[in-house]
Amino acid sequence: MAEDLLKVYSVRSVPGRREFYPHHHNELELAYFRSGNGVYSVTGREYPIAPGDIFLFASSEIHKITYVDPSCEMEALNFHFLPRLLLTENGGVDLPRVFFGRKDGANRITPELAGSCYPEICSALSDCEREMREKLEGYLLLARQDLFRALVLIMRSCDLIGESKRRTGSVDGIARALDYIDSNYLSEITIAGLCGIARMSRSNFERLFVMMTGVPVLEYVKRRRIDHAAELLRSTDLTVLDAALASGYHNTANFNKQFRQVMGTTPNEYRKRK
Repeated sequence: MAEDLLKVYSVRSVPGRREFYPHHHNELELAYFRSGNGVYSVTGREYPIAPGDIFLFASSEIHKITYVDPSCEMEALNFHFLPRLLLTENGGVDLPRVFFGRKDGANRITPELAGSCYPEICSALSDCEREMREKLEGYLLLARQDLFRALVLIMRSCDLIGESKRRTGSVDGIARALDYIDSNYLSEITIAGLCGIARMSRSNFERLFVMMTGVPVLEYVKRRRIDHAAELLRSTDLTVLDAALASGYHNTANFNKQFRQVMGTTPNEYRKRK
């Protein structure tokens, strides 16, 4: 499961315009654009994309590149990681604030905004990508440290964080619950059971879970299952029914409804797009 916590992709985007449709995922996302120009659409706003820009997206933010300028190839590093990664072994730094405590509209980091820290932020992100690509001994540890270094420098240098909300309760408890969900999301999961794992009352657990992941507990579980089904539809020849059964669903009606809620399209339409 350690490999699932952090994924890094080098992406070259196809030029032109594309439809903005709602798509949800549990992963937090950081995108570092090495080249290219275009438009990033987030619900309620649009951002220009320029070489060197860095974008941050929480799991609750719907976002999509809706335009890629054909005059120059767009290349980006995309970092996807589960919230649990930021809740463990972070030296006491409140890293989730970078995603869930940002001011409204603070998705885009330009070189000018990051100032003197910008070269070190980019270096950390490039080092993280190299570790994940080469997979030498200890690469997961070093990649995580590189990502943490970039996020801490972003916190230091960029005026992105809104008024700090007081965090009470056990971060470790939420981390334990997330670890259980991420390992068992294909099985039956109850909030009562998770409260026991976290050693919290239900009200405290549910409040802290949303604060640290951006979504309610059952929504998080649903997205994990749908992400698993989407991967099966992308990479195998399983029927929609078989993908649903393999993802913890017992009937296609409920699966199709939840798939559309998360992915913005039906399972069959999703498979055709891929």
